[in-house]
Amino acid sequence: MNTAAAVTADTHGTITDTTAALSGTVTGNDTTTDTTVNFCYSTTNDSSGCTTSAATQSPIDKSEYDTATAVSKTLTGLLPGTRYYWWIKASNGSGTTTTTSGGSFYTQATYTSIDKNYAVTTGG
Repeated sequence: MNTAAAVTADTHGTITDTTAALSGTVTGNDTTTDTTVNFCYSTTNDSSGCTTSAATQSPIDKSEYDTATAVSKTLTGLLPGTRYYWWIKASNGSGTTTTTSGGSFYTQATYTSIDKNYAVTTGG
């Protein structure tokens, strides 16, 4: 059996100024190859040029082909105060890829303050 994976993106978890916890569910649907799962993110709403990061649970073993597997990833190194779009991409060894949008989120902005001597300081 070699069909496209079934992919569901859940709502995002904790978001900070530089990190985002993302999750979803993947059912591999391929008995011949493992399913590779990546979270993909970008500051533009275009999954073709996004940055990929492997799910913590990737790859999903081919023996789990008919089991819904919870997948997750905490993205790091994000820019504060920035909107990110995200997707889950599941691919099997036969070249079949399923991409599902998770929507978007904003990282928390860092604050800037000015002291009485007009020195600008930035903190988190």
